[in-house]
Amino acid sequence: MTAERPLPVQPFLRHAQDVTARIGTVRLAAVQVLLPVQGIDPAARPAYAAVPSLRTVEWFGERDPAARTPVDVRINSGRDPVIPAVARQLVQDLRDLDQGVFTCGDHEVTVRGDALLPPPFRDSFWTGPPLHGTTLRGDLTEWSCDAVGWPAVAVADCAARLGVRSPLLFTVGAQAEPVGF
Repeated sequence: MTAERPLPVQPFLRHAQDVTARIGTVRLAAVQVLLPVQGIDPAARPAYAAVPSLRTVEWFGERDPAARTPVDVRINSGRDPVIPAVARQLVQDLRDLDQGVFTCGDHEVTVRGDALLPPPFRDSFWTGPPLHGTTLRGDLTEWSCDAVGWPAVAVADCAARLGVRSPLLFTVGAQAEPVGF
């Protein structure tokens, strides 16, 4: 991964969407990915690419305002208590980004057992189980894999800048019935 590029979450999710669409109609209520934040070196990023995903916000510029979808974004650092420790600053950093893809509202620290989806892999694969997290409430410009992937990479970049060095379980769930992909 080059220093000025975001994690490839959006292309990964888009590919997953395309593959599952071959099976039939896809109606997801939630999307979950494990973000390898430990692989991001914020010091290696050029000043113009501190949060590389900002360079892609124009992709969402001409979306229908009626397509905005209320979501819960859950970010969990497993056994590492880092996410609750940086949650307030992470939320502020996300709010400070000049973008309209994900509008971040309120947040709360979450505890064990407050998972939207259980991880689809063993705890030994990351720093699980999901013990330490935060839930952000807000809305996405639309309910799509592209839109879900955008806050994932923004969260990863902002978390890395705050000193997070562990993988993050990132889950987005639609608060209302999504239109579908």
